[in-house]
Amino acid sequence: MPPPHNPKVVDSNLILLLNDVAAEKRRVFTYQPITRVYNDDLVISNGYTVLSYTDLKGQITTFHTRFSVTWAKVGGRWQVVDHHISRLPPVP
Repeated sequence: MPPPHNPKVVDSNLILLLNDVAAEKRRVFTYQPITRVYNDDLVISNGYTVLSYTDLKGQITTFHTRFSVTWAKVGGRWQVVDHHISRLPPVP
C-alpha cells in the first residue's frame, strides 16, 4: 500500500468519503480552538474537531481530528497558506 501522504491515495479516499455522505447528515464540532495573531499579517489557528456523518445505510461514523490553519496577508489580501488535519487515534 502506498504511504498515506501520497496525493493519489488521499484524493481517492476523499472522493469515496464525499460520495458516501453527499446526501446525508454531517456534523462538525470544534473544541479547544486557539488563535494567535502575529504583527498584522499572520494568523495561526489550531484546535480539535469531531466529524460525524451518517452514510446512506444509516451507519454513523465519527472521526476525532486535530487541525491547524495559517493565514498570511499577501499583497494586502488574506490567504490560507497552510492547512493541516490529522485523525487522532481511537480512544481505548
